Formats: sequence, structure tokens, C-alpha cells
Amino acid sequence: MRRIFKSKLSTKITIFIFIFIVLPTVMITVYLTKVYQKLIKEDIERATQQQVETIEDNIGNNFNIVFQKMNSFGNRPAVTRLMNENYSRSGTIQEIKISLPELCVDTGAINLYLYINSLNSYYAAFGSIIPDEVKRAVEGMKEDQSINSNDFKIVMDTETHTIFCIKVIRDYRTMIFRGLIIARLPSSELTKYIEKIHNTYGDIYVVTEGGSIVYAPLKRELTYQIEDIELKNESMQLLGEDSVYVKSLKNSDLYVVGINKRFTASRLRLHFQRIFMLIIVSVAFSLVLSLVLIKLILNPLNELTEYIRNTDPDNLRTISKKYQDEETQVLANAYNELVTKVNENIDKKYKAELALKQAQINSLQYQINPHFVNNTLQLIGAMAADRDMFDLYEIVLAFSRIFYYSIKFKGGSYVTLEDELEFLDNYITLQQARYPDNLKFEKVIQQECQDIVVPKIIIQPLIENCFSHAFVKKDGEWWIKVGARIRNRILTISVSDNGTGMGADQIKRLDAELADPDKTLKTGTSHIGIRNVNARLCLLYGIAYRLRFTSKEEEGTTFYIQIPIDSEVPGQEEE
Repeated sequence: MRRIFKSKLSTKITIFIFIFIVLPTVMITVYLTKVYQKLIKEDIERATQQQVETIEDNIGNNFNIVFQKMNSFGNRPAVTRLMNENYSRSGTIQEIKISLPELCVDTGAINLYLYINSLNSYYAAFGSIIPDEVKRAVEGMKEDQSINSNDFKIVMDTETHTIFCIKVIRDYRTMIFRGLIIARLPSSELTKYIEKIHNTYGDIYVVTEGGSIVYAPLKRELTYQIEDIELKNESMQLLGEDSVYVKSLKNSDLYVVGINKRFTASRLRLHFQRIFMLIIVSVAFSLVLSLVLIKLILNPLNELTEYIRNTDPDNLRTISKKYQDEETQVLANAYNELVTKVNENIDKKYKAELALKQAQINSLQYQINPHFVNNTLQLIGAMAADRDMFDLYEIVLAFSRIFYYSIKFKGGSYVTLEDELEFLDNYITLQQARYPDNLKFEKVIQQECQDIVVPKIIIQPLIENCFSHAFVKKDGEWWIKVGARIRNRILTISVSDNGTGMGADQIKRLDAELADPDKTLKTGTSHIGIRNVNARLCLLYGIAYRLRFTSKEEEGTTFYIQIPIDSEVPGQEEE
């Protein structure tokens, strides 16, 4: 989170708009989507249920018309006499045979059958052969005591898919089963009844209790089997993407099943189109708002930033323009205050440096002794510190220490490595003041090396060589690393840099010069500091301990000073 608020202001504005505009819009849209989906589901279920119930009522009403005509026929005296076991049937049978075709035509049945239980006889309106499915229907009705004379039964023969509308005739006093009137109806009757009501709200199926499909719409493929539907009266179910409503057909073993899928898809498609358009409008609005805010807020800031970027560091000037927005004007005022203070400090520092240089000139003119010079430098540093000019203080202090170090051991040529490293720190302080943005310095010293005695000012010339040669054509960051370690009673001091390094010819030439220190010390014109260090090492410890180095072009150079720690150290005279 902290990284976000350190980013550019344009990023902050974009994040703000996303969090407080786009994200809430998306969340509200998702919530409305769920609410709308719930409403659609309820609407679909209600439409499916209403359609199924309407079709069920229509089918029941049409069968009821057939039943009423069959009931009227059953109440005729001729039929009543024929059903009475004690009544003579000689003339009645002929009368019934004549009436059956008329009833068949009136009901729209394919055929009409009369079954007399006492005679176990069948009479057909047309033909004399009684189909097996009729006999199966009769046998089933004999066992069913739930149907009285005032009601009818619709039976589907599962083998032939034949529909029968059956009226039961019973003795009105004893309720004994007397016979049946059976209307064999064409299967197209169901289609006619359904399509009379059926509209675009889904599909209607009629199935038997065993799961056999009696009626199905054309060109309709289900993603599941019809057997997966639970045939339970007045039940709403959800299978896949379909809303399914089931209702049993009165006085039958048939069920009307309403499956609504096309209605769902079309409504959801419209809904998601609306959501998509809402999101597009929201994102477009957010982008426009972002551009407006960025233009209003960032343009003055960009102008202020460009002015500061193009300002000459050696000639800092305040901003005279007045900005309309308060925030940018506050930044401009803060910058003006900063420039004023910087200019004041530069003026103070310049005057202090000028005074220092004048004191140095005076000291040379009057040949002031070294102790007076050192004391004077310390005084200048103290004055700089009192005036909060700590950069100048550090420079004066470092130079004072370097000067004091050079006179501390008058007549002596050896110091401890600890003293030599402290001298290097002061020297590096001066160089870092010259190159504040480039120079990096690092020391890696083993603790046991600190008290080893080394020649005085033996490392500084190697570091000075970095500024004279290694870093002259080096862009970017400069680093110098000084290391010291003891191995096999020999102190090894290394000085490494990341300068331009040396090519093969330069390496060969310098190595040859270092191998003959007497000759090169007298005739050489370059790398004077390196040759002096090498000559001192060879003079003090022998040619075996001459200065050695490794170098790689464009990667840097490392010099190695080797000092035997068991060698004799001449006495020192300290002043």
C-alpha cells in the first residue's frame, strides 16, 4: 500500500476512480444481476405453472365433454335394461348396436365399445373384433373400485399408446359393477388440446406414470432423460437450465409436464446485454473523468516540475508565476523558500572557503609553522560547525587530519595499519566532497591486521591513481574497495576499483616497469604514485615483495601490497 501512495499522482487518481467509482458500480451490477436472476426465475416458474394448469384444465374439460355424452348414453333405458341381469335383453341389444355408432360419431372417438359384465360381452360401434388393448382396459377397470358412475377414467395403453375415456356403470343402489362404456380416442386429441393453448413459453410433454412419453413437441432436444423428472403432482423442479412443473391429469395416470428453457435464455440474454452496456458506460465515464482530473491537476504540476528540472544548479532562481490552484501554489512557495535558503548557504560557504584560502595564502606568505596551521584549520572547522555548515566542517576537519598525519611522525616512516586507514578515510572524505554523486568507498579489514606496522602513506597513492587514470573516462558510479588479510605471516593489502581497466599492452608494459623499479623510477613519466609505492616496497622488503596487480579492460584494476609481518621496523621519532 505504501508503494502505491509513493507513485505518480496520475496513478493515484486512477486508483481513486477505480476504488470509488468503477468497483462500486461493478459490485452494484453484480448484486442487481443476482436480484434480477431471482425475479426471472420466479417469473419463469409462475409462467410455466400457469401454462401447465391451463393445458391440464383444457384437456380435462374436453374429456369431460366426451364423458357427459357417454353418461347420457349410459342413462338410456335401453342401456339400463341391458345391464340388469333380470331383464330380458332380446330387443335391447339390437337397439344398442344402432345407438353406439351415433355416440361414436358424436364424441369424435375412433371407436366405441360397450362391455356388459353379467354377460362378459363386448359390443363395438364399428367392427366385431375387440382389440386386446380394450380388453386390458376392461380388466383394469374391474379391479378399480374408486370410480363411480358419476365420474370417468382416462386410461393410456402403454403398448399401443391408445387413449381410452371410460365410464363405469354401477347399480345405483348396491354400487355393483355392471359394465363399461369405452371411447377409444385418437392420440391427436391430446395434440389438439395442447396446441390450442400452448404458446412460446417453453414446451409441454404428456407422460404416463411409468415415464413413457405420450406427447412431445417437435424439434426439441433435452439435455436429460424424461425419466429424470419426478412425477409428483403440482411440483416445481429445476433440471439443468430448465424450470419443470408437473401436474397430474385428473382421473388418469397421465401427467402434464411443462419445461421452460427458451424463455429463460432469451430473458437472461437481454439481462446480460443490459449489464454489459452498463459496465461499458461506467468505464467510459471513469476514463473521461480521469482525463479531466489529470488535466486539471497534473498540468500545473507538470509545468512546475519542468521549470525545476530546467533550472541551472549553479544559478537557482525563484518562481514568480502565480498558480490558480492552491496545491500547486503551495509547492511553488515551498520551492521558493528552499531556493532562498540554498542560495544563502552557498553564499556563506563561499565566503568561508574564500576566507580559508586567504588564510592558507597568508600562512605561506608568513611561513607559519605546521602546528599553527593545524590549529588554525581546527578553528575554521569549529567555526563552520557553529554556523551549521557541517559539510564545510567535515572537509576542513578531514584536511586538518591529513595535514596533522603528515607531520605527526616527523622523521618516521612507519605507522600501524589502523592509522594508515584513518588517514585514508580523511582523504576519501575530501574526494567524496569533489565527487558526491559518483564515489563509493568500502573497507574489508581483518581485525588482527589493525596493529600491523606498515610504511607510512603506502596505500593513498594507489587510491589517488584511481582518480588520475581509472575514473577519468568512467561514467556512472565509481567504487573503491580496500581489503587487508593475513596469510602465511604475510599481510596482503588490496586496492580495487571499477574503472576503465587496462588493455593487454598496458598490462604488459606496466608489469615490466614494476619488475625494474630503479630504472622506471628515474625514466618513467606516468603512474608516478604507483612507481613510488613499488620502489619503496622493493627497497624495504626486496624485489620479491614488489607491487603486483590484475586488470581487465572496462571492468577495473586491483593492486596488491604484500608486507612480511616479521620484518624489522626502524624506530620512529614522534613530534
